[in-house]
Amino acid sequence: MGSRLPRGRGITSLSLGVDIGGTKVLAVLVDAEGVVTDRALAKTQRSGPQSVADDVARLLAKLDPQHQISSVGVGMPGVISAAGVQLAVNLQGWDTPVDFVPLLSKATARKVTLANDVSMAAVAEHRVGSARGTQDALHIAVGTGVGGALVLDSKLRTGERGLAGEIGHTAVPNVRLPHASIRLPRPVCACGAAEHLEAYLGRAALERRARQAMGRGVASALSDLAGDSRMTSSVWLDALDTGDALATLLLDEATQALAVAITSAVTLLDVELVVVGGGFASRLGGAWRNRVAAMHAEMMSIANPSKIKGSGIGDNAAALGAALQTQTPSN
Repeated sequence: MGSRLPRGRGITSLSLGVDIGGTKVLAVLVDAEGVVTDRALAKTQRSGPQSVADDVARLLAKLDPQHQISSVGVGMPGVISAAGVQLAVNLQGWDTPVDFVPLLSKATARKVTLANDVSMAAVAEHRVGSARGTQDALHIAVGTGVGGALVLDSKLRTGERGLAGEIGHTAVPNVRLPHASIRLPRPVCACGAAEHLEAYLGRAALERRARQAMGRGVASALSDLAGDSRMTSSVWLDALDTGDALATLLLDEATQALAVAITSAVTLLDVELVVVGGGFASRLGGAWRNRVAAMHAEMMSIANPSKIKGSGIGDNAAALGAALQTQTPSN
């Protein structure tokens, strides 16, 4: 399954796109050239789908107060199928499958196109970002969790069950660093499975493992920096800058797990490019991404490694891609 990605010719009118994330909801207004002209933000509600739908409606009203745009594209984390949101482990209050399109359509009074957020980021990267001009690319978003999307032969591939590209829920067992002096808790994913990539690398999983380790008596600057509040990207960067042993070890394991997962995916699919984006990855920066690329190159024993790039768009990628999916090419 897959849809041909728009390449930017003959696109008409303005469009609206929304990115529902683990910590924020972002709505954007996009022009005919694929440029974000306005945006609106809100914190992600923790009380479930209805409150999120209401917030989306308020954000869209700010961007399009005259209701001139009749449709909206929406990207969100999790397994999305024609039946709705099947699994969204990084959103609180979404414990069972949700038929979200009718709910969101009623709240916004617009036609809704719903898709996985990383799939929408892949659409944007393929058209105007780091993957422009490529035929085959794997897109990975590292934020609250770890999402993935797959473009083959310039088509976004979602698969029969919406699982294509979901690299965050692939197993990466037995990632252990021989020099580690701290015994880390076993990585368990938010979906309940052990040793998924997301269990190592998602910011929420990193925090979960850090607090478990500190609860066992491991000293860390993360405790002083975050206190009882969420361990944001800034907290992790500050701890890493101080050379904190726990933060460094956790990220070292996560980096190795990502390199293993990328190498397995490249070996299976032979993609020419891997785009590593998402808020947390962007904050970790190019030096960290180069470490991932070096590990991947070392692990590729039967062929040349794939190129690894950062996002060419940044925080707007998923919302922009969602908006692009609603635009209709003119004849």
